[in-house]
Amino acid sequence: MSIDVPEIVHSFKHVTQMFSGITDSGIFDFDIGLSIAGIVQYSRLLEQKGTGEILSHLNAVIDIKQLAESTLGSMIQVAGNKFFNPDGLQAFRMETWLANNLRKAASHSGVTLAQALNSCARILELPILETITGVWGLYSSISELQQARHHTEIMSARVRVAFDSISLSLTFASIAFPPLIVAAGPVAAVGMGAVSIAHNVASKEERHQQWMKYRQFLIDGSRNIMTADPENGIIDFSGNYVMGELYLDLRDAKPVLKGRPSFNSNRKIGSCPELNDWQIRQRLGYGYSFMPASSLARGYANTQWPAHIPLIPEGEYSTVIVGYGRQFRANTEIEYLSNSLVWREVIYSPDSRYALPPLEVLNQQCTVICGKNKTTIIPVRILNELTPERIRYARTFKDYTFTFIGGDGGITVQPGGVGIYKIDASPVAEDNVLSFRGLPDSFELIFDLSLETQTVMTNINGEELPVMTISQSGINTIIGSLSGRNRLKGNSLNNTFHTGHGGGEIYSGGGNNRYIIPGKLTSPLSIHLDDDSARHEIILPENDLSHIRADGIHLRMSNGEDITVQEVSPNREHSTSEWLKVYTNDGFMLSPVREGKQTILKISLCDVQRWKGCHPERDSTPEGILAVLHDWGWGLDQEVVFHSGNMSARYIPAARNLCWQVSVDSSEVTFTGHSSCKTTIYGSSGTRYNLRTYDANSAFCIELYGDSNRPEIVDLRELIPGKVTAERDGNTLKLTVHHSEGIVSVDIVYNDNSTETWVYFSPSEMIKLKDIIGLTESNHHSVILYQTTTEISANKVLRIDNLSSITTFIPSISKDKEIILCLENSGWTEKNVKLSLLSGKLKDAINLHKEPLSINVKPSSVEYVIFSGEENVSLTGEISTPPLFITSSGIVSVPEYRWRSVEQIIISPVNDAPTVKLIDFIRYELPLSNEKESGVMYHPGFIRIHNHDLTIKFFYLSEKNVVRTLDITLRNYFTKRIDDISEPEKMIATTPLPDSRLIRQKYHWRLIYMGDTPLSIIGLVSVRNYSKYRMKN
Repeated sequence: MSIDVPEIVHSFKHVTQMFSGITDSGIFDFDIGLSIAGIVQYSRLLEQKGTGEILSHLNAVIDIKQLAESTLGSMIQVAGNKFFNPDGLQAFRMETWLANNLRKAASHSGVTLAQALNSCARILELPILETITGVWGLYSSISELQQARHHTEIMSARVRVAFDSISLSLTFASIAFPPLIVAAGPVAAVGMGAVSIAHNVASKEERHQQWMKYRQFLIDGSRNIMTADPENGIIDFSGNYVMGELYLDLRDAKPVLKGRPSFNSNRKIGSCPELNDWQIRQRLGYGYSFMPASSLARGYANTQWPAHIPLIPEGEYSTVIVGYGRQFRANTEIEYLSNSLVWREVIYSPDSRYALPPLEVLNQQCTVICGKNKTTIIPVRILNELTPERIRYARTFKDYTFTFIGGDGGITVQPGGVGIYKIDASPVAEDNVLSFRGLPDSFELIFDLSLETQTVMTNINGEELPVMTISQSGINTIIGSLSGRNRLKGNSLNNTFHTGHGGGEIYSGGGNNRYIIPGKLTSPLSIHLDDDSARHEIILPENDLSHIRADGIHLRMSNGEDITVQEVSPNREHSTSEWLKVYTNDGFMLSPVREGKQTILKISLCDVQRWKGCHPERDSTPEGILAVLHDWGWGLDQEVVFHSGNMSARYIPAARNLCWQVSVDSSEVTFTGHSSCKTTIYGSSGTRYNLRTYDANSAFCIELYGDSNRPEIVDLRELIPGKVTAERDGNTLKLTVHHSEGIVSVDIVYNDNSTETWVYFSPSEMIKLKDIIGLTESNHHSVILYQTTTEISANKVLRIDNLSSITTFIPSISKDKEIILCLENSGWTEKNVKLSLLSGKLKDAINLHKEPLSINVKPSSVEYVIFSGEENVSLTGEISTPPLFITSSGIVSVPEYRWRSVEQIIISPVNDAPTVKLIDFIRYELPLSNEKESGVMYHPGFIRIHNHDLTIKFFYLSEKNVVRTLDITLRNYFTKRIDDISEPEKMIATTPLPDSRLIRQKYHWRLIYMGDTPLSIIGLVSVRNYSKYRMKN
């Protein structure tokens, strides 16, 4: 059969266009659209042109119209979910559906009408229809379906494809059976109505689904408006997206939080959160009063996000994280969804003359008022990378306004990279900070604190784009980006500048200025000092002095780019050298010193504690530090100050004098003399001064404080004097101490209140100062105050107080002359020396134990070992130290030289256990399992329990950078209950808080101070994971 498809298509389109004006208008509801537009008008058209035979069929069709008005609309509606779903055309065959429903109509009709309907139904299912449908598919509206993109277009196109295919199939089939043209007409008309209805229904559904997405955004954005952590002082608003005009007041202990929630709104009545859904229906007049509640538009025009503003728990808050929360108005209307028989909220149709955007921003601002505590405010980081995409996204928040009002405690603000910032810092606060560390690391920042308002720009592909507008007053500290090149300028206040690794330029403001500069600069940094400024401090927290070489007042860095210091008026005279200071990481302060026309940076101060922390392997005495400075080529200021714990010293290079100021709370201090300089001591009430000497000859000068109620002590025992003489010069007693290796001079400056001062020569010999004054008062020559009974000239003197072993060789001079070895112990602890004689013949020794060959040398004393002169003497020896016993209660301070001289400290209190302070003890932490533990280190034998004693092992670095150990034993730490535990070490190590009945009462809540760090005994022996260390068997 030959078919002229283009002609048929043209004819069919001509017919369908006759009804397009009505059906596309959308003014008919579902049933009316199908009945009138589809069947009634087309039937009347046929009636005007019909003949007698056909008219009988036409009458049947007119009767069908009556049934269609009551059944066809609902049938299409029932099948709607088959039309309006992604697999509709595949899962649903329109011909079969129409045929089945025509048969249903026939069952309710008369005989004639039933025969007609059944005939139509059978014809609809003829196989020829499928063939004709396939041919027609090449030219039908399938192309519209292929081009459709939106839900509404897709649904309309699917319905059009189905009805067009069936209608044209009936038209072609009517060639074989002409009466089928009667059925083809109504189906085509129904198709046109169905397409329009499908379009309208799908449009409403699509707008409802779109609203559900917006609604979900509002719900999600209101779930975590605020999180408060009073314990850590943090309030977090980073999850706030939908509450605008946030207002937070921290001035009271119970913070005040206000805000404007987002809401949905009707065009006529606006937002009415006080009304329920039924009351909203009555106000708007939609639907029927007897409609079920499930058909109501729930939450329409009466919902807010969040529903309630959260309450902040009472507390002291120091950190506030704020998001970019905005108040949205959701502009919606309600529509009847006939597929679901419900009224639902939808966004406005774009074609409506009342159309409004689905979400409309009403306000976008945030205000935080700080209280008396220092407060850090961190907006969410929006601009985290400098890419065009990220910048475009960030600029969508460009109009968001932050207002921050600082309190007397100070404020720190770290902008998130976009928005308008209004910062009003309190002038009373010492530190008001503006930090740009929230910007991308490489951000090149230009900021001027002297400007009230300025725009922060960024450069993308050669184009300057604004990212932030900042208005500020009272800010005195600025922190630049981490690695970008920064150009910063101060204001008239005291300013602090934190630069990044990218270098750049800093222009100081007035007043006092500080510059915190990291190490390893990737670009040079220049600092310009304003004439109106008073003082400048350059702080280098990552650079040791060894990384720096001074070139005038410029700093040449060995581990990065240089730092140059430029004066606006370089020839301006400064009243003092305090105008510029440079501080290094290892504790040095550099000051400018004028030499002729040139200004040079020299050393003026050293923090000994920081030096020890950075250089534990080096000598930490002022004399040792001065030697290192000499080796590094650094010059010294007119006076160099050394801060060491609770004492300080001043070194005066011109006089080669090191002056110590003893603190008022010092009860005992040890000083070591050097031949390179004189040591001057300014005393304090009741202090003991232990004198040592590093070299054979040294000099001391002690200016006594003079307190008759708390006399001071000058202790010479560690010098092990053989003879001490004295002479008087005004109010100064000049003592000369002769020891085995040389002479030490000790000048004592006294006053009327210091005559009760004691001078110790040996453990058993001492004298009061007033007695020395009496002896020298009438004698113009020196008098002997102390002298050993016998003086022995030794062939060799070995100082054993800081040694663990000895090896020596003494050649024989004469067979008739004895060889004498002197073992000198200038320390405070007794030493035991076990000798192994390799050659030579022992004759005599005091305190000698021959089996095995060992000698005990008491503190501040010497022992002589005498050998025969018949042969050379060679020997080795092992030196051990008896433990240091602590039996007293209260606070017991153990000086550094004391705990360094022993390997074990035994605490055996008679009453309550003491609080032991190991002065200047720095624990050396050993790595465990390739991980460095943050707490105490664990290793074999870290803790040991023997009987009822507990021993804890500690590590520290010796002066020669060798790891040494110190055991602390707590005698009778445990009660007898510990005997019932099979593995006491495991129990004590894995139990954070063991049963208090296991520990004797006198040890409860006792501390051991390692330097300045207090540690509980339980904390020292308890570990989180027992498997991470091994116990010694």
